[in-house]
Amino acid sequence: MIFTFFIYFFVLFLSVISLVVYRYSNNKLHKNISIISSLFIIVLFSSIRASTVGIDNYEYSEWYKTFSIDNGIFDAITSNIMDYEPGFVVINYFLKYFSLEYSYALIIYALLIWIPIYRLIKFSKDFYFAIFVFITLGFLFFTFNGQRQAIAIGFVFLATRYLFEQKNIKFLLSILVATMFHFSAILMLIILIINKLPKFSTKTWLIFIIASLIVPLAFLFGIIEKVAALFPFYGSYIQNDNFTQANSFSAGVLYQILFEFIILFYYKTYAKTNYEIKIFQLFLFGAIAYNLFYGNLFLSRIVVYLLFFQPLVLAVILSKLKSSKKYAEVVGISFLLIIMFVYKILFSDSGCSPYITIF
Repeated sequence: MIFTFFIYFFVLFLSVISLVVYRYSNNKLHKNISIISSLFIIVLFSSIRASTVGIDNYEYSEWYKTFSIDNGIFDAITSNIMDYEPGFVVINYFLKYFSLEYSYALIIYALLIWIPIYRLIKFSKDFYFAIFVFITLGFLFFTFNGQRQAIAIGFVFLATRYLFEQKNIKFLLSILVATMFHFSAILMLIILIINKLPKFSTKTWLIFIIASLIVPLAFLFGIIEKVAALFPFYGSYIQNDNFTQANSFSAGVLYQILFEFIILFYYKTYAKTNYEIKIFQLFLFGAIAYNLFYGNLFLSRIVVYLLFFQPLVLAVILSKLKSSKKYAEVVGISFLLIIMFVYKILFSDSGCSPYITIF
C-alpha cells in the first residue's frame, strides 16, 4: 500500500508542478513543454498499470484478447454493438490489426480522455489548480474504471469549450464523437439549454440543493425505469436489483455534499465572467442530480458528466482566493481535497488500489 500511495502522490506532484511553469513563464516553448510534461506523467501512469487496476479494466483486457477482426471492421462494430460503442470498437480494431498489446490501448484511451480536458482548462488562470483538483477528487481513478465514459466526458468537456466560444457546429460534432464512446453522452445536449439560462441567485441554488437532499423520490423510479429502457445498451443497470433501492449515505457522499456547500458559499462572489457562471451552474445542476440519484446505477452514469465540472469550479475558487491573498482558505480547501484523495486510495475508489505495473 505504501507503493500505491507513493505512485499516486508522485503523479499528483509532478503533473501539478509541471504546470507551475506554464503559469509563470512568458516563454511559449516553456509553456508548451510544461503542458506536455504534465500530460505525459498522467498518460504514462495510466498506461503502465496492470489489468487489475480499475474495476472494469480486467474485463476490457480480456475482451481485447478475444476480440476478432477476421470479418472486417463493420462486422466487429455490429457484433459488439450491445456491449461496446462504435468508437471504442474502431480503436481496438486498429490496435488489433497492427498486433499491438493492450497497454497501447490504455495509452490511446488516456490521450483521448486528457487532451480534451487540458484544452478546456486552459481557460483557467491557474492551470495547475485544475489538474490538482481533477486528480484529488478522483477523476484519474474514474478513468481507470469507466474508460469508455471517461473518453466521452473528455469530448463533452471539449464540446463545452466550443460552446463557450460560440462554435455550435463544433459543439454538436464533439457531442457526436462523445456518443460514439458512450451512448449516454447524447443527453449532454442539455448543456445547450443550461448555457442559455441566466445566472441564478445563491438563495435559489440553496433551495434546490436542500430540496434535493430531502425530497423522497421513490415515486419517480417507475418513470426512470421506462426512460432507462430506451437505452438497451445499459440494460444491466435496469435489471440490477439495486435499481430502485433507496440511497444510503457514505463518507464519500457526505464529503461530496460538503463541497457542494463550499462551492455555493463562493458562488456569488467568484462566478463573474461568462465562463465562470456557466461552469458553476453546470456543476450545480449536476450536484442536484447527484443528491437525487447517487444510489442509482443507471442515473449515476448520466450525472457524472455534469458533476465532473466540479474540478473546474474549484480551480476558479482556489485561483481567486490566491489572487486575493486568502491563503488560509486555499490551504483549507486543498487540505480537504488531499483528505478525499487519501480516502479514495485507501478504499480503492474505482479499483485504483493497489497500484500494480505491467512490468
